[in-house]
Amino acid sequence: MNPLQEDALIITAHRSGDPEAFGQLYEKYVSTLFQFLYQRTLNRGVAEDLTSDVFFKALNRIHSFNGDKSSFKTWLFTIARNTLIDHYRTQHPHQDITDAWDVPSNENVEAKIEKKIEFESLKRELNKLSPEVREILMMRFWNQLSFKEIAEITKKSEASLKMCVSRAVKASNRVRCY
Repeated sequence: MNPLQEDALIITAHRSGDPEAFGQLYEKYVSTLFQFLYQRTLNRGVAEDLTSDVFFKALNRIHSFNGDKSSFKTWLFTIARNTLIDHYRTQHPHQDITDAWDVPSNENVEAKIEKKIEFESLKRELNKLSPEVREILMMRFWNQLSFKEIAEITKKSEASLKMCVSRAVKASNRVRCY
């Protein structure tokens, strides 16, 4: 069974009254969603709060989810992106959401320092790009979303996103796709 079918079965079970079904969706997506939000807030507590908000909103709106229009993952990331935008508008109107950067690491101190140097170099290169392009690159390479998922979240065509990523990578030999 593919992930889309699995999610559809879980959502059907939830809508049929299974109180534990939504918990399965939570367990499946909480880490990915937290990482997405943490990378943009650089604050563990804020990212945890926003993650909770996103799942609360998803639970309250699950009746409006339409699997024919998008995957549950895409729907959830759209809620997360909108929640993050709302957070920055209301909590930090002076702070630019596009300047939030983080690369998680569990390495020793020397490796962390080396990563920090590489990260600063990458950040300089990415700062040369527009905020829109940076967001697309982050979704694609750091959050490992498909072009289809990014297209649904950003309301752009897959073709334009592929071209955007291709041009951004070609524009800077320092931007590496891992």
